[in-house]
Amino acid sequence: MISIFCRAAIQHIATTHPDPTLRTLLVLRQRQLVPTDDPPLIRILIVEPGDTLAELEADLGFTPLEAVPSWEWIEARSGWFEVAYIFSDDGMGAILFVSRAAGVDPDLLALCNRWAGDTSDD
Repeated sequence: MISIFCRAAIQHIATTHPDPTLRTLLVLRQRQLVPTDDPPLIRILIVEPGDTLAELEADLGFTPLEAVPSWEWIEARSGWFEVAYIFSDDGMGAILFVSRAAGVDPDLLALCNRWAGDTSDD
């Protein structure tokens, strides 16, 4: 799992990750959510095949599979799900990019599929 906590890391992953859709999404979110070099309020986590739910839970500090939805929204993207969490009124939060590939935790994919609406791979 890739955990991103700063603008420089977003820029690095946005230029080096092999998936062009993810690179585009990272650039967009950086412009929207991390406009300066100040410490960002948003953490970005990239969940890919082989990453475990336990690792994700440890990084987030909670399970994304809670019975009561705690996310703000889930969107289906080409090859990815984007899940947004807001933790406080000042905007502190996290964005998960969950690969829609084999090898990603099936319960996490099922949750995303259930709540993302249109899950066709556009």
